[in-house]
Amino acid sequence: MKLYLVRHGDAVPMVNDDERPLSAQGKMEAENIGRFLKRMVVKPKFIFHSSLLRSQETARLIASTLGCPQCLQERQGLKPEDDTNAWVAELEAESDHCILVGHLPFLPALASNFLAGSEDDLSFKFPTGSVLCLEREGYGGWFLRH
Repeated sequence: MKLYLVRHGDAVPMVNDDERPLSAQGKMEAENIGRFLKRMVVKPKFIFHSSLLRSQETARLIASTLGCPQCLQERQGLKPEDDTNAWVAELEAESDHCILVGHLPFLPALASNFLAGSEDDLSFKFPTGSVLCLEREGYGGWFLRH
């Protein structure tokens, strides 16, 4: 199973953080991620995203590029300060490839939790419009793929 962690594209500055849409640069970043994943022949079962607008828009653009709008699924527990343990437990049972579109500091904490067993053990830079691939063979441990 491969898990693609995607940080949303660049968003416009606004007072209400939940409603910040992607900037023109952010849309281009999301489309570039979609094209990259398409070249890698990624066929996800799910594209999970948070309820925040910039995450939704990024996920939609990726799904459109990959030709799988049916994969989109808004989920709780993906906001910046959410706990990663529920996702570790859920994705340990998943066998199909997934894309998870989220935010800082959640994404690097999740990657650290998968790879080291703790949210704080590893540090990852995660600029807007970036993707990190984790892979698990069978139901064993996770490793960094790309």
